[in-house]
Amino acid sequence: MESSANYVNTANAVSNYASDQLAAPSILVHNLTKRFGTVLAVDSLSFEVFPGKITAFLGPNGAGKTTTLRIVLGLSSPTSGSVSILTKPYEQIRNPSHKIGAVLETSNFYPGRSAENHLKVLAISAGIPIKRIYEVANIVGLSQAIKRRVGGFSLGMRQRLSLACALLGNPSILILDEPANGLDPEGIHWLRQFLRDFAGDNKTVFISSHLLAEVDILADEAIIIAAGKLVGKGPVNEFTNTSTSTILLKTPQPERLMQMLASLKINSCYVTDFQTQDAAVVASIIVKDATQKQVGEAIAKSEIVIYEMTPQKATLEDVFLQLTANGNDTTVNGGHNEN
Repeated sequence: MESSANYVNTANAVSNYASDQLAAPSILVHNLTKRFGTVLAVDSLSFEVFPGKITAFLGPNGAGKTTTLRIVLGLSSPTSGSVSILTKPYEQIRNPSHKIGAVLETSNFYPGRSAENHLKVLAISAGIPIKRIYEVANIVGLSQAIKRRVGGFSLGMRQRLSLACALLGNPSILILDEPANGLDPEGIHWLRQFLRDFAGDNKTVFISSHLLAEVDILADEAIIIAAGKLVGKGPVNEFTNTSTSTILLKTPQPERLMQMLASLKINSCYVTDFQTQDAAVVASIIVKDATQKQVGEAIAKSEIVIYEMTPQKATLEDVFLQLTANGNDTTVNGGHNEN
């Protein structure tokens, strides 16, 4: 596991911590444990989700994400520990659909019923004015399809209908499982802007997703679990900016460059590609665990020809794979390791 120095940005961590103290968490999970017989699905899990941010809930398949979300929404009971939304357990919240909108599945629609009728049933059962169904249909881009039967909807249209259902009560919290599933690029772009605007109104967005590249763009915070345990939490940019970086070098003199790096005891380097450029064979070399300044100065002194030297920023996927490998027990908390 990487040392805390590889993940910490002290100034950002202090600033984010101070900011978070000004608002109470919308969702608070404390020492949550859930067993199914002998299977430990969630293991002493604790985290907070704050308003005004998009928080991503990440983990491999079977990590315990869906189980946790079901407990948060009162659909399952914990073995031990506690969960609160807006300071209360879900079942103690009056008119929860007016405060919390959730999408855990998109397939439980009656195919013979129109989108309009489906929304009407939900609105009537929750005491929501009927005119609201046309407002949410417009918000999610289904106004032209609201009279159509859901059985003829594409997966992306079903996803939009699910979001419309979650928005019926004009909630301050959205909890969404794989919200971009089935959406085309235009739909993903729309969803991204919608969720940013929603969080920008000091509301809470809590999403679970496997689309890490999209989460990297969209989310402000990430909570990462593996084997039911917390393995990382904090600002997304802190994960990626302070993770171990790499440098890409392109040179027609790879042997000299590799020898020079070895002389500096920089052993984490390897050739990834060879290409022909201006009649010369150019090697692409990745260097790890070294600074751009250190490598650049050494190259200048050695008079090695370099065509390119580019720092390679770690992606959220890189960090995710590192943190979830082997069910790691070390937790990265707001940029700090907890052993």
